[in-house]
Amino acid sequence: MRTNYLLPTYFFLILGFFPLFSRSQTNPLDSNLNIRIFSIGGGQQVPIGLLSQRFGSNSQISFEFHQQRSSSWILGFQGGWMFGNQLREDSILRGLTTTTGDLISESGIFANYSLSQRGIHAFLHLGRRLRTPWSPNPSSGFTTQLGLGFLQHKIRIEAPYSNIPSIQGDYKKGYDRLTFGPAGQLSFGYQYLGNNRRTNFYIGLDYQLGLTKNRRTVNFDTGMSDPQLRFDQLIGVKLLWSLPLYKRSENDYYFFD
Repeated sequence: MRTNYLLPTYFFLILGFFPLFSRSQTNPLDSNLNIRIFSIGGGQQVPIGLLSQRFGSNSQISFEFHQQRSSSWILGFQGGWMFGNQLREDSILRGLTTTTGDLISESGIFANYSLSQRGIHAFLHLGRRLRTPWSPNPSSGFTTQLGLGFLQHKIRIEAPYSNIPSIQGDYKKGYDRLTFGPAGQLSFGYQYLGNNRRTNFYIGLDYQLGLTKNRRTVNFDTGMSDPQLRFDQLIGVKLLWSLPLYKRSENDYYFFD
C-alpha cells in the first residue's frame, strides 16, 4: 500500500536577536558601511520544462552568507535543501508492485511505502544593490544577483516499517534517478535592514537552470541507461531572516543583534 507522508509547505527558521556590546556604535544610516549578512529561511519552488515531468512544486530551506559593500556590490554564497511529495514520474516501481499498485514485503504482507523528492543546490553569487527612495537606509534596497554552482535532485524511496530487499541498499539506487550537474541562478529581491537593528529580512525570486545528467549506470525499471543531458529549471520565491554584522570602512568590526 502506497502512502504519502505529508511534508510541510515551507519552513521559516526564526533567528532570535540579543544585544551584544561593542567598543563603539554603528549607525545603519551611515552610507560608508560594509556589511556581512547571514540569512536563513524558506520558500517554495515550481519546476519548469523537463523537470516538471518528474516533480511538482517543492519546498526549500535556504541559507545565505553575503558581503555587502558600501559600493553596492554583493558577493556571497547561497545553498539549500529541496523536498516535496508531488512525484509525477511515479511508475518507477511498476515492475515490483501488484496490479493494484501494492508492494509485498519479505514477510508476504502489503508494505507501506512512499515516493518523494529530495535535492540540494549551492551557488556563489555576485550582484548589486539598488537603493530606492523609500529604503530606510543606504544598506537596504533592491538586489539583483547572478550565481554559478551545483544542482542535484533524486526520487526518495521509503518503506520505513517493511523489509523489501528489492528497494533497499544498492538496489534502491537503480530506481532513484539521482541527477546532478553544474547550474546557474538569477535572483531578484529586496533586502531590508531596519534602523532599529532588529527587523532584518530578505524576500526574493529565484530562477535556476541546471545542466544535469542521471548519474546511475542503469535504471532498473527500464533496464537501460539514461545518458540524456537535461536542462532542469526551477523558479521560486523565498523569505529569509537576516543577521547583519556591520563594519565601517576602517578596520574595526562592530557586532550587534
